[in-house]
Amino acid sequence: MGRDDGKFGDRRGMDGHGEYPSSVDRRRPPREVQHEQLDAGTQLAWIESLLDGLPHAMALLTSDARFLWANQGFLELIHRSLPEIRGSRVTILAGPYAEKAEGRVILDLVENGNGILTTVAFTREGMPFPCEFSVARPPSPGPAAMVLTAKDLSELERLRTEMMVKAESAQREREIIRATTEALEQGVIVVDDSERLIVLNAAASKLLDLPVDQSHGHSLTDLPLPSGFRGRWLAFLAGAKDSESSEVLLERGGESLRLQADFRRVRSIRRVPMGSLCILYPKEDSLDASACASMARLGHDLRTPLTSVQGFVDALLGEPDIDVGTRTEFLEIVAKESRRMGRVIAEWSEVAQEAMERK
Repeated sequence: MGRDDGKFGDRRGMDGHGEYPSSVDRRRPPREVQHEQLDAGTQLAWIESLLDGLPHAMALLTSDARFLWANQGFLELIHRSLPEIRGSRVTILAGPYAEKAEGRVILDLVENGNGILTTVAFTREGMPFPCEFSVARPPSPGPAAMVLTAKDLSELERLRTEMMVKAESAQREREIIRATTEALEQGVIVVDDSERLIVLNAAASKLLDLPVDQSHGHSLTDLPLPSGFRGRWLAFLAGAKDSESSEVLLERGGESLRLQADFRRVRSIRRVPMGSLCILYPKEDSLDASACASMARLGHDLRTPLTSVQGFVDALLGEPDIDVGTRTEFLEIVAKESRRMGRVIAEWSEVAQEAMERK
């Protein structure tokens, strides 16, 4: 009898796939389960591929601080392969110091289960590099008890070292400028845009009978300056001129001393007043016309780098959170302009010395 006759046409004795139950292979899982297992494997491979593509170096750890898995960024950072580190304790990151204090601090971080640690890590070849490790527990329990991330600080350390070297260089340049100013026979006084004294060389201190260590940071109105001299300077600041020369008469112990005061205004690139300076020298020792012209030119040449230095120093002081790259760029400019100021002041001193020798 055919299978499609009325007796067997409804196939009630067969399973859902048209097969009799006796023919089912019970060793094989249902097709739905096979499909779910395939999806789980595909998903795991996809997740690992996604984690490999992340810019962060990341590793999964077991509860006893052993490596379970690491993405490509982590493996490249320590120059190791996944089979090489799988099952190893995190102390291998300390290289030859795995069993010493360096390895212990990494292990302590992992055992605590959270936190951040900045230390020195080692590649497989034993090359050290500064690294920041952080540990966190996953939100749900699973094979991985902790997630370890690593950040290579080598570039930041290089920039920090470079910035420190440039800062020291800028400091040396400022010391050279200060020493050059002190070597001048003319008195030099500089105030900032708040009219507070920031530079007073020995010659100016002697001419004005003004102690250097007690004068810095004080305003022109508070300093014990001769009233005539202070009045001339304040009048100059209240005006619009960039430079002005004036004769000042000082009274000392019943004697009169005539001084030549050359005022110069310091402006920013946008022409905003940032301060001023005054050059003092005895009137009887005043320079000839040629020397005065040279001094005026040099004073103008000095104003530009001084403005630049003041502007970038103010920017660095006013923005403590400025990024490393910008801070380094600003310090390079300060160092460059400081050297320029040193050359101008040296030429200024030479012109003054030649003029004095002609007297």
